Amino acid sequence: MTESESVFTVWANGCSHVMADHKNGRESLGDAIRQSEGTSEDGAPPFNWDICLNLGDFSAAFGLPTEEEGREIMRQFKALSMHPREAFYTICGNHDRNAPDEEPGFWFRKWIDPMGESSDLSGVHCEQYPYPVNGTWERYWFDVGNIRFLMMSDVNELSQAKGRGVDTQFH
Repeated sequence: MTESESVFTVWANGCSHVMADHKNGRESLGDAIRQSEGTSEDGAPPFNWDICLNLGDFSAAFGLPTEEEGREIMRQFKALSMHPREAFYTICGNHDRNAPDEEPGFWFRKWIDPMGESSDLSGVHCEQYPYPVNGTWERYWFDVGNIRFLMMSDVNELSQAKGRGVDTQFH
């Protein structure tokens, strides 16, 4: 076995805030993918990675994430040319959460979809993960050799009070 065959590389990232950057002429997710795979024209050096852990906040919404945002995220995922969509293991960030009156994780499960529930939109096919996932969209795990990755999404409990509470000055 050569050294390159024995190295497992994880690319970890998060908070791409796709629409906020898109509105300012930047493709935060697409650019990062192209740079990592060496298909960018900006001169950034590529790097080798086996899987990506994307730790949420695809959305930049202070309100609710939108369908337009979901479509733009999927468009930017199409920048992948050397890795399958399933090389991205994702969790839901607090900006990726939906309205309290919607099914939990509705927007995230539809567009980002770590369990492959909406393959037609997300492009994720659960059976194609290089390392099979176990669990549910908000809490799942997968094993790579003797390493277990635990993926736990932000929850935004409905019982939480809005805001940060009464302003308090700390002494």
